[in-house]
Amino acid sequence: MTAARQASDALTRRLIDLARQGIRPRCGDYETSHYWTSEHEAERKQAAQWCTGCPMFLPCGQAAEANQERWGVWGGRDRTVRPGKAAAAVWLYLLLASSAGVQLVWMIPLAHRPAC
Repeated sequence: MTAARQASDALTRRLIDLARQGIRPRCGDYETSHYWTSEHEAERKQAAQWCTGCPMFLPCGQAAEANQERWGVWGGRDRTVRPGKAAAAVWLYLLLASSAGVQLVWMIPLAHRPAC
């Protein structure tokens, strides 16, 4: 059995144990469950704060890590990864730097430098 499967099974067993006790984590609440998978970063940030003190905090985070979750809040952490977000930040930096008159120096490894 893979680590991801073990972590997911542990999370499921813990959720079942809580349900038997009549306990539901906040992410399972009808009124607020959408925050954990919201398109809006501010709502996911709120969801991550609500995870504090949750009895599922550790198994939830472990399952997300093992399954390499890339969307939503898991174990108090927003794991949402938007394609191109890092590249967009670099381009924004370059645009702002050049408009401010900052001279940019490119560091290109020797193996990738064009022959002069």
